[in-house]
Amino acid sequence: MFRADVIFITTADDVLPAVADSLAHLARARCHGKIILHTAATLDRTALAPFARHGAAVGSLHPMQAFGGSVMPNLKGVIFAVEGDPKARRVALSMAESLGGVPVAIDTRDKPVYHASAVLAAGSMYATIETGLQMLMRIGFTRARAEQTLFPLIRQILDNIERIGPRAAWTGPLSRGDYAIVARHARALRKYPREFQRAYAALALLAGRVLAKDPSSALRKIAQVLGDSR
Repeated sequence: MFRADVIFITTADDVLPAVADSLAHLARARCHGKIILHTAATLDRTALAPFARHGAAVGSLHPMQAFGGSVMPNLKGVIFAVEGDPKARRVALSMAESLGGVPVAIDTRDKPVYHASAVLAAGSMYATIETGLQMLMRIGFTRARAEQTLFPLIRQILDNIERIGPRAAWTGPLSRGDYAIVARHARALRKYPREFQRAYAALALLAGRVLAKDPSSALRKIAQVLGDSR
């Protein structure tokens, strides 16, 4: 492993510090002059501090892309978050470019926010889409019919967002100020698990905060109708 000039550590975030500590202890002086990078989304170069103490240049290179299951994503045009020691950062930037990606240097302290943005904007879709499918199935749709109902809608929304932005593309009862519909939705969701109800309420309030022209007024009205529906 330590014969290579550049070493990647791709373990899960939670175990990375322990893995780095163990490997650095084994390698010791062989770390000197090496470039050691990790791909953890939320951790910075300090997770590799044991290597740095033995003379390695350390940093991180994280592609903003989904690698779930057996899917191998296309990395062309994908953003790669890069941070680390100057030498490690230069190598990481070069590697991202060689993969067809777009490297972006970020501040060490901002990595958790960088990744949380992806979880909110994209990762949360797994749960919200599955929730919508289960709701339709509960009222008699087959799973195939439920997917046929929601997937084209989701694709169209994503296309609209990419084309004109979230605020301009925003549609639905909240965008129109039709709070009576929101109240009816909330009452209907009483028959469903509490997490469904709380997610609907939280997302409605989030939309009021980040999409409404007058967030204070929207939040007040949303809170009122959600309270009245209980």
